[in-house]
Amino acid sequence: MHQLLTALINALFPPTPEHRLVLETKPAAMRALYHPGRLQNIEFISRYTEPVIRAAITENKFHRRAEASALLSVLLEQWLENKTEKLVFIPIPLGVNRMRERGYNQVERILNAAHSRPHTLRNQLTRPRETEPQTELNRTARLQNMHGAFVWTGTTAELADYDTVVLLDDVVTTGATMEAARAALAPHLPPTTKLRCLAIAH
Repeated sequence: MHQLLTALINALFPPTPEHRLVLETKPAAMRALYHPGRLQNIEFISRYTEPVIRAAITENKFHRRAEASALLSVLLEQWLENKTEKLVFIPIPLGVNRMRERGYNQVERILNAAHSRPHTLRNQLTRPRETEPQTELNRTARLQNMHGAFVWTGTTAELADYDTVVLLDDVVTTGATMEAARAALAPHLPPTTKLRCLAIAH
């Protein structure tokens, strides 16, 4: 019945090429696209140039596709394999207006889709100032745009139970957004807690 309903919906509202690519990609194929690397102090676990990665990020971010969130969570789960320290994730927040318009945080959707249900802290890192879309700016302008964009409203005690705090974003380009978030969070870390910055793709 479910397959029939899905076929009917697809006939009435044909998937876009990006959505179709997401629908046709199996978790095993996604795991094969796991290619960790580093941009300065930021880790990433796949390449945005891969069509499937780009499609999944777009569909998750702008169209709230559960299939896309699930595929991206496969990469996150792969990164988590064999890690023994107690981790907590903090998703990069959206500005108030963008969150109101979109109705969801695309990074939280990836965390929520992960089968391991990683520990997550939400709303302690906020973005009170709206910023210009980063895609329209060069690196210097991106850094200026993000300066002071984030505020830590949580407490050090909330982080004390964890060995490592992971700031998570879906895409890193120049690293300006992540560096601004790191600057807001780092002064509030307990002395024995490490901070890692992680992006699904670069």
